[in-house]
Amino acid sequence: MVNIMSDYVKLAQKMVDAYNNQDVEAYLNMIAEDVDIMWPEQETPKKSELREEFHEIIEAFPDRHFDVTRIVATEKGALVECMLMGKNTGPLFGMPPTNKELAMPMIHVYDFEDDKINRWRCYANFQILTKQSMGE
Repeated sequence: MVNIMSDYVKLAQKMVDAYNNQDVEAYLNMIAEDVDIMWPEQETPKKSELREEFHEIIEAFPDRHFDVTRIVATEKGALVECMLMGKNTGPLFGMPPTNKELAMPMIHVYDFEDDKINRWRCYANFQILTKQSMGE
């Protein structure tokens, strides 16, 4: 008997691993073409825009990674509670690097269909990014 909830946890961990390993292809392959994304305090990106955004974050925070607290399965997917960690050593949003550390709590809610994320919600206070890494 297949434990679908366990599969959701494994898929969410696979997404985290792709992000942490800076594997943009594996990261994008986890996301459905028609994904419904909602991220706070910014315009909702399309899948076609995620590659550029991924590379921008890598440039700004080359050591950035999700430090996962827990992954919890739901009926449709998984919740990932984590801290986004890294040091701002590259330009971000047109601003020069600050060499400051970032520790931003986040919750990602992934719904899966056919082993791909078809709905993604990110809950975080992106003002922390500005305050911690950019010194505002």
